[in-house]
Amino acid sequence: MRRMFLTTTALVGLTVGLANADAITDSIVQNLQNQGYTNIEVLIGPTQVKVEAYQPSSKIEVIHDLATGALLKQETETLEVDDDEDFSSQVEIEDVAQDFLDSEGRPISDDEAFNDIFANQITNDLKAQGFTSIETLIGPTQVRTRAAKETGEIIERVYDRTTGALIHEVLSQAPADDDDFKAGSLIEDVDFDFIDSEGNVIVPEDDEEEVEDEAEEEDEQEDEQDDDSGDDDDEDHGDGDDNEDDA
Repeated sequence: MRRMFLTTTALVGLTVGLANADAITDSIVQNLQNQGYTNIEVLIGPTQVKVEAYQPSSKIEVIHDLATGALLKQETETLEVDDDEDFSSQVEIEDVAQDFLDSEGRPISDDEAFNDIFANQITNDLKAQGFTSIETLIGPTQVRTRAAKETGEIIERVYDRTTGALIHEVLSQAPADDDDFKAGSLIEDVDFDFIDSEGNVIVPEDDEEEVEDEAEEEDEQEDEQDDDSGDDDDEDHGDGDDNEDDA
């Protein structure tokens, strides 16, 4: 098992305020090696550099701005003894076609959904309104977003993907300590839409099967409880007969 710890603090003693990409890369690698990291992978994008490095007890990932050397992100994992990682001493450097964080500081994915302009605009608008937990799904012709605030306010909207028109909206309130309100955002492609031509919510087949399975489990639990109750009644009647015999 791995424990993930996120931080935005700079590496101790790491100063990479150089404009030259090679100089910045060399400085990052040298500082990581000084801290005991051995297996180091460097990816150089158009404006950012990403470095992943391993040592027997931990893995670190840092992303820097290539122009200023500023640290944009740092993520550290504590590795368990049985983790199968390669700690051999080596440095790999590779040029890549895209950067690693967008203007909002979110990871840039190879997934086309994450780079969808409309989906990102919806997500950013909700963040600007104070929503912290946001899920945006892109269907064939519609986009659905669900967002929650720490106060428990929840909003669900469905848009027409072509025109951007809002075709469905639901507001609700839930307990503020709900686990669903953990901060973060997700943008993902799905193979279904969300509202039919009559305005009804479309339930995916997988969700229908899950609901049916849950209903069957509840029925089984109720049957088991009824059986247990019946056994208890039989035992009570049996005790009564014994008492009569004793009398």
